[in-house]
Amino acid sequence: MKTAKEIVEERKKKGLNVLKIIKKMRNLSSVIIHLAFAALMTNDKKLAKKVLELEEEMDVLQYQLEMEVMLATRNENQAKNFIAINRIASAMEDLSDAAQELVDAIIRGFPVEPSVVDALREEAEIKIYNVTKARFAGKKISDLDGTYEIIAVKKGDEWKYMPKEDITLEVGDEIILRRK
Repeated sequence: MKTAKEIVEERKKKGLNVLKIIKKMRNLSSVIIHLAFAALMTNDKKLAKKVLELEEEMDVLQYQLEMEVMLATRNENQAKNFIAINRIASAMEDLSDAAQELVDAIIRGFPVEPSVVDALREEAEIKIYNVTKARFAGKKISDLDGTYEIIAVKKGDEWKYMPKEDITLEVGDEIILRRK
């Protein structure tokens, strides 16, 4: 985890602001939750460990947000507005903490209850596909229809999270999709 001094220096370099951080937190919390569900559905330890890594990144973002809010507050009205922002950020952080708890069983090597997996497959707005020639192979992420957002792509043994639009899908890749 970064020290307070490192975070302040990074803030100065990147010119971070409250809105940018909140947007990052919103996007990251969504990815964390969907990856946690995918890890449970597939019993995939690598995905579960990635959830933990991203949750640590969420912790850093929340700290950065708190710093920005403190530095930006100049009067009582601003302070009242920033309280709401801090509460929203805290809720997103709580979601990522819950996702971390969900994948803990996978990391510890405990089997996931089949009824949980079945419920996730029925109710989760995520799908996990193996790329076949007919459907996705040879297409860039940017070429796919806008019904789903690709959360992650597995090429060989390596997962790419929040993949860029220019990645070309190949036969054998796995993709985690979220309905928009």
